[in-house]
Amino acid sequence: MTVIGSTLRLPNRSRHPLPLPIVCLSLLLTVGPVLTSMSQPGTRLDLPKPEKYKNRTLASDRSTTGRFGVMKRLTQNIGTHYNFHFNASMELEEVVSSARRSNRDDFTARLPFYDVDPSKTSSQATELDSVILKCNNGILLHDLRNDWVDDLYLLMGKAYYYRNDADSAIIAFQYINQA
Repeated sequence: MTVIGSTLRLPNRSRHPLPLPIVCLSLLLTVGPVLTSMSQPGTRLDLPKPEKYKNRTLASDRSTTGRFGVMKRLTQNIGTHYNFHFNASMELEEVVSSARRSNRDDFTARLPFYDVDPSKTSSQATELDSVILKCNNGILLHDLRNDWVDDLYLLMGKAYYYRNDADSAIIAFQYINQA
């Protein structure tokens, strides 16, 4: 096996070169789920409801039952977008913009590729926790068939990333990829 430029040539098997990014992507897709399953040992995904909420069914629990007509779709999309997604994205944008304003480039050292460092935004944990809570409430309280659930998971993953909690961010991003 030899690497020439950005292509990978396999001896005697193929005359067509495989692009190196495709090989890396296939390796990541096969090894990635194994690594994330080992990242937080002892974590359960099936969380039991608290005792006082045992008899209450959330909108996310009822989302597979019933018809999802035009009016229900419209009200769910408007409510989720303007009550949860908009407010969470504005709060996350404030955190990121304050981190960008505080960033000063040091031209005597190597410049970073990204201008926002998660170690600088993790100090604003209360605002990021508020973003995570708003996204979580938008997912749990509204129907899962609306158009904003994947955007809420994306915002939740970004908030976990900026809080410097990489394991939870990976889980949120993988949920978008698998759902």
